[in-house]
Amino acid sequence: IALWKRNGSWFCTTGIARTTHIIKPGIPTLPHQAFNEHITMRIVEAMGIPVAHTSFHIFDGVPAIISERYDRIVSANGTVTALHQEDFTQALGIPSSLKYEEHNGPTSNAYAEMLRKHGLPGQAESNIRAFTDGILASYLVGATDSHAKNYSLLLDGASVRLAPLYDLASVFPYLGHGKQIINATLAMNIGGRRDLLQLRRKHLERFAQRMGLDVESVILRFHTLVDRLPEAFDSTVQPAHDVIASIGAQEFIDSYRKRIMMVYDDAMSWMASRKGQ
Repeated sequence: IALWKRNGSWFCTTGIARTTHIIKPGIPTLPHQAFNEHITMRIVEAMGIPVAHTSFHIFDGVPAIISERYDRIVSANGTVTALHQEDFTQALGIPSSLKYEEHNGPTSNAYAEMLRKHGLPGQAESNIRAFTDGILASYLVGATDSHAKNYSLLLDGASVRLAPLYDLASVFPYLGHGKQIINATLAMNIGGRRDLLQLRRKHLERFAQRMGLDVESVILRFHTLVDRLPEAFDSTVQPAHDVIASIGAQEFIDSYRKRIMMVYDDAMSWMASRKGQ
């Protein structure tokens, strides 16, 4: 539901009037899905990666995530200007049905090549690194549905910038116990690997090479994100304690953290080994 927010009130728009926010009710078959998406977005932001600003709200008993549109500029008098945005399938000129690799869609290196060909001098590598961050963060928080339509570009003349990340939600709270976690697979592979808990140095090396980036810089970036993961989770969840209690989501959060720590421990284990293969 796309709406215009003005002075704390919500409005539908008509004609050429622009909306400022998107309100998405949670998916009924997935417990706490709207809160999941909101908290996952905030965890990734706490890891130092730009994401769309979100909030969580319950409308007449219906939980929803409210996402502030990053492709809008709101002036002091309330005038809303739209920025030109294209998701990756639009930018590459392919149908949305090809947004997943597993459905014969392009792989991440094809999108990296697209980014390399467009934008102002110096923007290409910055955009590719930001895209790489998104893929690595999706692995770490279990956001397995980060397909090509969940990455977008902001276009302004010759300028091309990767948009903040959006639509990130974790599968971790919904998975079984122990190693059953590996049944979840990423929308975009990392060096040929899509299974959670199976990423190793060789996959990061292959991933960096395919993205056209320095291998050691990508591995260092992954190490940095891994180091930040537990604190990012805890610092995000702790202020939301009252909300978690009010919606009865403590077991959900405990399950989420348990699997976050499984990914963290797995990554720390192979990074600490000499080979890390």
